[in-house]
Amino acid sequence: MTDLDAADAAVLGRGNPSLTRPGNRLNTFDLWSGCLCYTTGRPAKGTGSVSERISNTPITSQLRGRSQIGVWWSHPVAWIDRASLPDLAGVYLIARGEPGNTVYIGRTWGAKGIRHRIRTFHRSATTGQKGHAGGVTFHGVFDGDTTGLFVSVHLPDGIDPKPEILHPYIAYAERRLIWEHVEAHGGLPMCNSE
Repeated sequence: MTDLDAADAAVLGRGNPSLTRPGNRLNTFDLWSGCLCYTTGRPAKGTGSVSERISNTPITSQLRGRSQIGVWWSHPVAWIDRASLPDLAGVYLIARGEPGNTVYIGRTWGAKGIRHRIRTFHRSATTGQKGHAGGVTFHGVFDGDTTGLFVSVHLPDGIDPKPEILHPYIAYAERRLIWEHVEAHGGLPMCNSE
């Protein structure tokens, strides 16, 4: 088990139990079972412990048996070919010059999907008009020049499409990928503000 910090707890749709539940002694996310575990030092009401009840939720049932949640990117798509991107919910990464030079990581679970969100980014990036905050930032940093951009996507394959499961997963994947960038580069991607 690993310690679950306040940011992870918030992404998973729960407040940090170690801060909000005074009787808690341990606050962990079990990567093996996908279970958010609270140890209170006393039995939970009803049958089974809190961790047993949580581990039988639909999302943790899907994750059971995985050592960690894998988040993988598609092959980079050149900016000129962005119309070929899927109209599905997911996470996207925009890079400049070469696929590893990340300038923005974002997410969408809107009905129009990644292709529409990238279209909105492009409009804001080239004109500076509101619509996509990362695109507006891009316009300010790169003066609207989209030459040499690439897009990679992460689609939530195998994740239950119910909003109460899909939305937290996508939020988690985006935050995790931004954190991995921060760890590797010492800061946010250039056009991300949080």
